Amino acid sequence: MGATELIPDKRKSILILHDAGLKLSVISVATYRSIGGCHKVIKMRDTPSKPSRRGKTKKTVQRLCHDVPWLKFKKARAGPELLPRHQMARKKWGDDHEGKTNAEWAAVL
Repeated sequence: MGATELIPDKRKSILILHDAGLKLSVISVATYRSIGGCHKVIKMRDTPSKPSRRGKTKKTVQRLCHDVPWLKFKKARAGPELLPRHQMARKKWGDDHEGKTNAEWAAVL
């Protein structure tokens, strides 16, 4: 039993009070539990298994996109694209420093 799970006696008392027709607020006061905790017990009454995970995995989406010819999977970019002026500045910097030798770069680092 995890830290957030209720013991079976508390769970049973919450369900009995709910079956008696009491409101959630009254049940929470009577059992010294939060309204959300009582609501979760009542909601999960008929589902003994864990709730399913939401969404699909990344691999599933990639596989489905691969199988359909008119869909393509693309990863989201890590950041925004460089503006044209920044691209030109990077190219200019690379051209200016193209002739440096490894010894000169070692002196920089």
